[in-house]
Amino acid sequence: MSCDSLIGVYDSGVGGLSVLRAIRDALPDESLLYVADSAHVPYGDKTQDFVLQRAYAMADYFVSRQAKAMVVACNTATAAAIAPLRARYPDLIIIGVEPAIKPAAHLTHSGVVGVFATTGTLASPKFATLVQREAPEVRIVLRPCPEWVALVEQGKLSGPEVDAAVRAPVEELRAAGADVLVLGCTHFPFLRDAIQASAGPGVPLLETGAPVARWLKHQLQQRRLLRSGAAGTADPGKTVPDQGGSDQGGSDKGGSDKDRSNQGGSDNDDSDQGTSDKGTLDKGTSDQSRSDRGDPATDHHPHAICQLETTGHAPAVAALADRLWAPGVAVAQTPARWR
Repeated sequence: MSCDSLIGVYDSGVGGLSVLRAIRDALPDESLLYVADSAHVPYGDKTQDFVLQRAYAMADYFVSRQAKAMVVACNTATAAAIAPLRARYPDLIIIGVEPAIKPAAHLTHSGVVGVFATTGTLASPKFATLVQREAPEVRIVLRPCPEWVALVEQGKLSGPEVDAAVRAPVEELRAAGADVLVLGCTHFPFLRDAIQASAGPGVPLLETGAPVARWLKHQLQQRRLLRSGAAGTADPGKTVPDQGGSDQGGSDKGGSDKDRSNQGGSDNDDSDQGTSDKGTLDKGTSDQSRSDRGDPATDHHPHAICQLETTGHAPAVAALADRLWAPGVAVAQTPARWR
């Protein structure tokens, strides 16, 4: 692999496009390959072994494309597969996502934090460990929302049906005293406007895209794999503080102390040391941010590309990407071997 190698990103469907957007914004000179594993969406109701096997398939595919990094843009897949992935591919930068519990615990005034996620994420031992480690004195109220994933996969981001689907879960957690809400699935930022309207304008909604992008950039700098001309001039010898949402545990080989400098919401295995200055972490999925994005296939670097693929029905995913990513984006079929 080299600096010009691509970065692979995948999710069970189109939800990970919220993370992909943050990565492209932070690293506009990098070539990106996004795979929507739509043939197997949703992951939330699948067994852990099934999700792990899909993670292996995606990793094998990215390695076959000579990827220099892999982002697991799915909370369920991160919980089920991130440790086995890192053990199996020790030379590949592998970054996952997880609910931003640490910064939420710092932001709450009521002592109650609400978490929306899939059933698979909330039921995972990894999530239980995260809560125990990062918010032992905070009451965490949980609400699985698999129907929200279905709405996004159907391209329904607003309107009466979305408002009705969002209202009851949000009101339930708000009635339980939650004054901070964590969006623990990468699909959910696409429903941010509806969730915010139901929760109220002063309630922080914590996402994962921006922290993942920051940590990915840091890892590329550490291994001198950042593409020449990539945005930012951070000292590669310094650890970039993270404000929640990226799974960092083990992504820096050797498990050294610099792994422990992450500041909130990210999986650092036994770390996370702070919170976000602004409370809300990533607002890159509003209607405004979906507009005026330029060409979805090329970025600042003359050779940077952004490819979208799916293991499912390409025309259907292209129609969704047209709304969630950029108009007119092409979506190719992932080779059959990895479907």
